[in-house]
Amino acid sequence: VEGSPADCVKLAFGELCPKPDLVVSGINGGLNVGINVLYSGTVAGATEGAVFGIPSVAVSLEYDDHAKFDKAGELAVRMIEQILAIRDSDKHQLYNINIPTVAFQRQPEVRIVPMATVGWPAEFDQRVDPKGRRYYWAMGTPAVPAAGEMTDLEALQKGYVTLTPLR
Repeated sequence: VEGSPADCVKLAFGELCPKPDLVVSGINGGLNVGINVLYSGTVAGATEGAVFGIPSVAVSLEYDDHAKFDKAGELAVRMIEQILAIRDSDKHQLYNINIPTVAFQRQPEVRIVPMATVGWPAEFDQRVDPKGRRYYWAMGTPAVPAAGEMTDLEALQKGYVTLTPLR
């Protein structure tokens, strides 16, 4: 199916398959963390499943030229099995998993954390491509969350795999 992740999930429910027990969107190459969750197609695919009342999980792996999608998949399956075993079906239908590349350099540690809601700065570098066209390269670095409860952004910066229940 060609389309956005949310459109693919909607088409699957409407035309291609019976109602599934679970929706997994991803594994996305690149983290979907903090406020950027609001722009994520991967998270939107999972959100569409949750809208239909189906437990749904978005899974993202930090971008790397040699990303270990197989290992990320194995880790995600173990986490999803645990989510399904202990979740409170009346409260949470939607989850976001982010896996940093450093997680495979040691035994991965998981933190259940809320989504960071601080904005990222709008910083851009104006450049010119080989054809003489002007373009802008996003330069903003993640904002630093205020001291207090650890969020997905801070946990990932510390090398933890994150699980964030979303609503």
